[in-house]
Amino acid sequence: MLLVYENKNTGLSSEWKEPVHVPPHLHEAIEVVYVTDGEVELGVGPELFHMDEGDFAIIFPNVIHHYQVFGQKKNKVIYLYLDPKLFPSYYKELQNYSPENPVVKKRKVHPDVVNAIKYLAEITDGNPMLIKAYAQMIVRLNYAVAELENSMDSITNICLDCGFESQRTFNRVFKDRYKITPREYRKRMEHDK
Repeated sequence: MLLVYENKNTGLSSEWKEPVHVPPHLHEAIEVVYVTDGEVELGVGPELFHMDEGDFAIIFPNVIHHYQVFGQKKNKVIYLYLDPKLFPSYYKELQNYSPENPVVKKRKVHPDVVNAIKYLAEITDGNPMLIKAYAQMIVRLNYAVAELENSMDSITNICLDCGFESQRTFNRVFKDRYKITPREYRKRMEHDK
């Protein structure tokens, strides 16, 4: 069987679908896998890891992996693909290391992770485009928070750097998420220093 290289360097993408047999492949993205229904087998290198509903796995960049599905049960999995460059502080480590066992069993997954994934699936109705849009919004807002905390760049420039077309939209989305405006957030951070 041939090894397949997948080009997944779009920053962030997602799929929520019924898993199928996927041949060995690798890509530069961090692949986050969450089983919402049923079960799937995740192969990493020569090892095969069983994943039940509620289990979570992270496959690091450039790690050969594959999926197998056995049985007739309905299985459903959320796949998130994250460009490691979204995490500049950890980029080198992400390129050089990976866990021996990428699967975290349901009983060991922190409730916040489970709640975040379920919330994401719920508010988007499992629509991959909505999952992607929501996740991209969170990444953009996290970047905005880092810029507000660590730079003296204007809020307008931060808004534009984060991909918002207007400061009005940026302020509204930011306030919806953090319950304060970007300006109030920056003042609070300056006061706390």
